[in-house]
Order: sequence, then C-alpha cells, then structure tokens
Amino acid sequence: MEKDVQEIVLTLSAYIMKLAGLGENIEENKERASKNIENRKSI
Repeated sequence: MEKDVQEIVLTLSAYIMKLAGLGENIEENKERASKNIENRKSI
C-alpha cells in the first residue's frame, strides 16, 4: 500500500475506533490498526 494511502486508512481507522469507544488516543489507535493490518486480523 502506498504511504499516503496507508496514512489515510490508519487515520480513518483510528477515528472510527475512537467513535466506537475502543480507544481515545488517536496515535495508539493508529498503531493498533497498523498491527491488525500487518497480522491480517483486519482482513
């Protein structure tokens, strides 16, 4: 995935997680989303 697209996906994911009550910190949510993409839990 291209870097700019990846950043958009992670940012959107982080805000969705925040709205769903799964984490208040956007940077931590981005890290969580990134790990889930890498280990294919998100697919």
